[in-house]
Amino acid sequence: MPPGHSALLWLLALVWLLRGRPTGAVLMTVAGIVSVVVFSLPVTAGALLRGLQPEPVSVAEIEQWQPGALVLLSGGRRLHAPEFGVDAETVNDRSLHRARYAAWLQRRTGLPLLVTGGIVLEGERAEAELVAEVLREELGVAPRWVETGSRTTAENARLSAALLAAEGISRVVLVTSATHRSEEHTSVRGAGD
Repeated sequence: MPPGHSALLWLLALVWLLRGRPTGAVLMTVAGIVSVVVFSLPVTAGALLRGLQPEPVSVAEIEQWQPGALVLLSGGRRLHAPEFGVDAETVNDRSLHRARYAAWLQRRTGLPLLVTGGIVLEGERAEAELVAEVLREELGVAPRWVETGSRTTAENARLSAALLAAEGISRVVLVTSATHRSEEHTSVRGAGD
């Protein structure tokens, strides 16, 4: 977590120190240090994520929704990946985790797969292209659509919906996660109509 809450405690400690309350200043300083430690622990992050992201649904539940496609939201890239070649880039751990889960779901449901994720910075490959490459070459799943024009999550949704609407698909399963920074587990959500 960002250290904003700790910085606020330290600012309060400074105010108390300037007002001649050294005991309060020491308490706020210690509280700030403790909060940095507690909020940097993986167990704390996991507990906070559980509130944001419920357990994934089963394949049987997904089939009951009668979706027309799976939509995989890219989760980022790794710019420097020399193990894959000179100037190589690949997906980061979030995108790889989502891709693995989407491939697993695609094999079990048979639903066509759309990968979405554009170019955030000029001169880079679109995230969806990188994810699609991993899906094809490493996971043996070929996406039916690869949306590369988006720059934001809102554009991911709008451009993906347009691609799917052209095929008469209005109900999808979205493969994503609760946060873009750490990965507890990947989840799906039904969307449409």
